[in-house]
Order: sequence, then structure tokens, then C-alpha cells
Amino acid sequence: MENISDQLTDMINNMATEIKYHDSNSVIISPPIKAKDNNLI
Repeated sequence: MENISDQLTDMINNMATEIKYHDSNSVIISPPIKAKDNNLI
């Protein structure tokens, strides 16, 4: 289960980073869809 937990943590951290980055550029994204596109879900 540690591997799954690590993957979820990485996914959340990546989303947070992307949201912060895109928000600073006034671009709205949808993290769940992006994560699905990246086969993380």
C-alpha cells in the first residue's frame, strides 16, 4: 500500500504545483481530467 500512497502523494503534489503555476498565469485547468489523461486514475 505504500506504493499507492506514494503515487497519490506525488499526484496531489503535482496538482498543487500545476494549480499554483497556472493560477499565476490566469489559466484555469481541471486537475482530475489532466490526471486521467496522464493515466494516473
